[in-house]
Order: sequence, then structure tokens, then C-alpha cells
Amino acid sequence: MKHSIFLLSFFSLIFISNKTLAQGETAVPFLTFPISPATTGMGVTGASLPSDDPYGFLLNPAQLGNISQTTNLSFALYPGNSKLWGFDAYRFNSLALNLGYNFKDDLNFPLSIGLGYSRSSFSFGDYWNSDDVYSTFSFGIGIDYYMQFNAGISLKHISSIINYRPTGQEFMDAKASINTFDFGLLINVPILKLIDKEMHFDLFENHPLSPFLNFSTGYSQLNNGDEIYYIEPSQADPLPRLAKLGYGLSMGFNLELENQTLKALGFDFTVDAEDLLLQYRIESDSLFPVMSRDGYQSFIGDINLGRNIFSVKGDDNVVSKVGLEIELFEIFSYRQGHLSGRGLNNAKTNGFEIKSDGILKLISQPQEESAINFLSNHFALRFSYSNYSLREDTETDYYGLSLFVKDFNSLF
Repeated sequence: MKHSIFLLSFFSLIFISNKTLAQGETAVPFLTFPISPATTGMGVTGASLPSDDPYGFLLNPAQLGNISQTTNLSFALYPGNSKLWGFDAYRFNSLALNLGYNFKDDLNFPLSIGLGYSRSSFSFGDYWNSDDVYSTFSFGIGIDYYMQFNAGISLKHISSIINYRPTGQEFMDAKASINTFDFGLLINVPILKLIDKEMHFDLFENHPLSPFLNFSTGYSQLNNGDEIYYIEPSQADPLPRLAKLGYGLSMGFNLELENQTLKALGFDFTVDAEDLLLQYRIESDSLFPVMSRDGYQSFIGDINLGRNIFSVKGDDNVVSKVGLEIELFEIFSYRQGHLSGRGLNNAKTNGFEIKSDGILKLISQPQEESAINFLSNHFALRFSYSNYSLREDTETDYYGLSLFVKDFNSLF
């Protein structure tokens, strides 16, 4: 009974996404769906490249340790519901809130702490009449001592409601809820800063240009918890436990203005490999062999460093993701990405982001004590758009607005 309810609710989602889970079937697949309008444009990456994206902790809770070094508050939301693969009946929405504080000046030690909250909801229309929600509460810590070490943990509460009709009965709701947790690590190495933190080029009078080159690596494991059921505990299904492992490269030039630093040019490249850690075994005692669940794999599961990460080639078990971003003057970013493996070999992403950060910095330079200078130091607004395409006629568009409040430590 429970399996029929599950298939009824999510048949269309799985079918139109053309995504086959070679390792087996899991419940609540909406937990694996990308949420962030920013990182989705970069190949649905985000676990191993440091980011100030307010949704970043959904992919790796350690991102909170990174963002809390410079950002005291960030808030992001969708201006309206997004259509899943372009269908009006299938919609989702999300918001995220981050709080952070850097204790470097208070403790004389480079420690930062971040808190995150997100709520994501999915509606599969009147036909399936299914509503799913999960709320995420996260904690992250960062230490910036030569290298940046970040760690984080998240707790999720998942609620799923499916309207179904038992044989010969009226329609009724089948409800399921469960708590899960995520954890992650993220290390960022500022290579050029370690070699020579004063490196710069005097191309512009009184405005030196400083190069930067960072290497990062990250690991996260999402959706750890027990099995979930709607009606019969004996017919519970496993959660989509995911392992994410990858690396990132960030390079470019910072332009030193009168009283601020502006990223004149930035180039980010990142690769994430993702494995569904569900493990199956083949029962061959009967005439027709069947697959039976055999718990979960540990750590990186089937991820192969050479094939899935360095060669960026997915396979039947692992999805390999690659993304890049080009940023100009902290005003405009262009993003692009590609996914391969587990039925996603034709999946592509792209997107852009418009930022107020650079605009405010540039127009505030002649007026060091002005209100616009205060805004440029402490506030930023951004608009993000991403497109996630499984094939030419199956796409999901993301739109996001975000607000940032930064560096309030300097005021006290």
C-alpha cells in the first residue's frame, strides 16, 4: 500500500525528470531537488566552493562558517513560486536566513560562528494533491588561521502529506514526518596570500591591483536518519542519503579603492561528485533474483576520485557536476554548468546574478563619510536567475532576491 502511495505521488516527478536511481528507490525525493537560484546555475554544485549564498548551507552546512566571517545577516527568498520542469501544477518555493558573527576582535582569535534557517515547500498540484515541506536549522563554525577551516551541522524536520484513496473508501490523507541531519567540512587555501600577502601590481595610480588564487575542498553528507513511512511502519522506505565531495578554484584580481576593496575580476571553477549512499544486494535464492536493501554505504560511497572528480565523468551510481562563474566588478556574474551520470548526461545549467555591491562601492569613492559610503560598506542587494535543463523541453527556472548586512563588527 505504501509503495503505491509513493509512486502515485511522485511518478510524474521522476518520469519527467528522466532521472533513474540505479541504486534503488528512496522516499521523499524532493530532498534531493536543488533549491538555490545561485548555485544551481553552476551545475547544481555548492558543496566544495566557498560561497556567501544564503542557501549554501543546504548543500554543505560548513558554508555557514565561511559566510559568517564577513556577513552578519543574509536573507533570500523567491519572488514567486517556481514551476517544476515548467509545469503549472508542480510548484516549489523557499526562503533562507543566515546570522553570523566574527569574534576575531573580541577574542583575539579568528573564530566565526553562523546560524542558518531555511524552509522549502513543494506542491504537486490538485491531481496528486501532495504537499511536502522541510525546515532546516543549521550551525556552522569557521577558523581563519592561514587557511580557512569550516565545519557545520544541520537538523531537518520533514513533513509529507499525500491524498490517496484506499479501495472502496473515500479520499484521505496519508502523513509522514521525520527528523534528519546533515554535516559537512570545507577547507579553503589562499595560495597566493600564503606565498606573499603583499603581492600587487601598480597598474593604476594609487589603486594597486592584487591577484588572488584559492583552492578549496569540501565534503558533506545529507539526509541522515531513519526510514520513513506513511501508513504502515513495516513498509517504510529509506531516505535519499547523499554524499558530496569535490574541489574548487577561485582566482582573479582585487582593486584597492580609496577605502574599500573591489573584486575587479573573478573566475570560479568547481567540481562536485554526488553519490546516493543507499546500498542494495541481489537475492538469488528464488527463480527471479530481486534487489533488497542492505543499509547505507559510508563516507564517499561509490565516488571515484579519478573518474568522477578529476575527469568529471558520471556513471550509473555517481553524478558528476561541474560549474563555473565569471564575475565583473562585483556587479554582474555569469554562471554555467553541466551534470553527468545517473540519467543526467544531457543536463545543463546557466544563470546570472546582478549585485549592488560593486555599484555602491564605485559611486561612494569620492564621498568617504557619506551615507552611500555607509551603505556600500554594510548592505547589498542581489537578484539571481538560473535555468536547470534536463533536455530542450524540460526546464526549471529559478528567481531569487537576497539582502546582505555585512561587517557590523567595525561599528563597535
